[in-house]
Formats: sequence, structure tokens, C-alpha cells
Amino acid sequence: MEIDEQEYIAFIRENVKEEENIKEQIKKEKAKLMEARLSYKNVAENNWVDTLMKYKNQRKITKEMLNDLIEKIYINNDGRKIKLVFKYEDTFKLAMDYLKIVKEGGNTNA
Repeated sequence: MEIDEQEYIAFIRENVKEEENIKEQIKKEKAKLMEARLSYKNVAENNWVDTLMKYKNQRKITKEMLNDLIEKIYINNDGRKIKLVFKYEDTFKLAMDYLKIVKEGGNTNA
């Protein structure tokens, strides 16, 4: 069975539209998943946003700030490089990823 050019074009348009709908649905589902993960992490990590906001205007590092925000400090052998691992690094990244998805049109009000 053969199809003519008009049927072929209609078929292609339908498939393109369906693909766009699926991509949009995937974006929405990713946003929902990120929102759920973020919500879980937020509860699990005792209001990390409040902790970060507590120090937003600080100009100097205090012992309390280090204890609240820093998980680990790595210093290389010659002391020239220091790497800080923040306690809420993963949660913050999740929040940024979620905001990026929402900004790209994958809002969570589906």
C-alpha cells in the first residue's frame, strides 16, 4: 500500500506535533521530579535556605559560619590550593536545576 504526498506530509506533521508534546511533557515531569527531590532535601537538611540567608551579608568568615556551611576543607601539600565542600552543595545544585527547568517552560502546574 502506497501513500500519496499529502498523506505523507500529514503523517510527518502529526509525528512532529506528537514529538513536541512528548518533549513538553518530559520537561514538566522533570520539573515535578526536581521539585519533589528539592522538597525532600529541604526537609531532610533542616531548612538550608534559612542557614544560607543567615550569612548573606557577612563580610568575614566566623567559626559559626564555617560549622554551619562547610562540610570539608581540603588543603594541598604546599598549602597553595584550598578546596571547600559546602554542606548544602547538592541541594543548592538541585534548586538551580529546578529553576532552570521552570525557566525553560517546564512549569510544575500541569
